[in-house]
Amino acid sequence: MSGQELQREIAVLLYQQGKLGLGKARELAGMPLIAF
Repeated sequence: MSGQELQREIAVLLYQQGKLGLGKARELAGMPLIAF
């Protein structure tokens, strides 16, 4: 798993747990909003 993939997984997990908002999770994942 690459660093970017790990960062994306962490962002999704934190978003699902309600610890990050959508915008911050998308930013952390390095993805456009529509893809997140």
